[in-house]
Amino acid sequence: MKKLFLLFTFIFLLFGCGDEEKTEVKPVVEEKVIPYSFYEKGSNSVKFQGIVNLQLTDDKIPDLEQMKEVAKQLITKNPKFENYFFRFEFPFGQKRPEKNAMDFQLYYNINKLGDNDFEIQPLYQQMTFYDITLKENVINKIGINKISSISPIKINDSIEEIVKKLGSPSEKEEDRYYYYIVNERNQMFGILYLEIKENKVSNVGFYSNNINFTENQLKELKEYVLGNKKLEDLNIRELKDIYPFTISGEDFKDRWTFSRLSLGDVDEIEYLIKDNEKTFDFIVPANGENYVKYGFNYKNDNLEKIVIVSENNTDKNYDDFLWDISRALAVLDPECNFLIERNNILGNLDFLYDQFSSSKNYKKNINEGKYKFNIQKKKNKTYLTISENK
Repeated sequence: MKKLFLLFTFIFLLFGCGDEEKTEVKPVVEEKVIPYSFYEKGSNSVKFQGIVNLQLTDDKIPDLEQMKEVAKQLITKNPKFENYFFRFEFPFGQKRPEKNAMDFQLYYNINKLGDNDFEIQPLYQQMTFYDITLKENVINKIGINKISSISPIKINDSIEEIVKKLGSPSEKEEDRYYYYIVNERNQMFGILYLEIKENKVSNVGFYSNNINFTENQLKELKEYVLGNKKLEDLNIRELKDIYPFTISGEDFKDRWTFSRLSLGDVDEIEYLIKDNEKTFDFIVPANGENYVKYGFNYKNDNLEKIVIVSENNTDKNYDDFLWDISRALAVLDPECNFLIERNNILGNLDFLYDQFSSSKNYKKNINEGKYKFNIQKKKNKTYLTISENK
């Protein structure tokens, strides 16, 4: 009887264990899809297509695998179509006031035709062909680096050292790495390329798709990359600003309004337009001991120079003179910190309050990036002229 009991107990346990294995339920881990927004555009009965807008995720630009998951989710939600076309966009650029400046967002095309695998086409390489200002949050991502952070790179440096320093490259070939380089204002400046042999740097070079550098400038940039030259010794004005000294008469109206409001001048300021036949001056204010002349060329309708005038160097007029400089800088570059820029310029001109209030004559020129500054003081009058550094 005892043996029979043990036999039944064994059979019960045997079947019990088998049932537990068959009915075990494993938790389903759903693949997380990064946040995105989708705008359907141009779909028809056969194809489903649109634009996918992305943002930083965990302080990173979404990678290819994450975008493919987004594409899979969109296909799953819209299963009745045969072909799918998705353009992924990411806000790389910030809008500049110049007409030729772009707010660049192109990232990838990811398409799926029938049962075929995804067709993937990168688009972000196009950013190197445009005058764009990149957002600060994309610097040091997808191989984008500031010019000041890349030197030195020595021949025979290991590729591991390079990736540790600059990150993964923007583009990669079997024997060459490419990094996109911006200046200190995050403006597209050029492309650093590294030739690789046996996992070490065998050669370095630099070129630009949006700036027409001379051969000598490219040689200087190479010497800087190698650590043989200091950045401040390079004679390249685009290091500070890639945009030209050109503002049309139409653009000037918006620039002037922006500069006035940004300095707290809520009330309208009377101005005078003086016709000089070949040129015309926009003089503001119309009457005053301190005023600014914005000189335009009739032929090309471009701003050619700014003259900031103080007719009487009193204490009050010194403050007005400073604010006039700030407004002028904000007109030239709405993105600049005009207070810091103003103080740097006057410091480099050695023209602070003591020189302004002194009875001595004074004259000095300096070049700062794309600008040329000329200060002249004659007795009790001061003229600061800003023109293009050609």
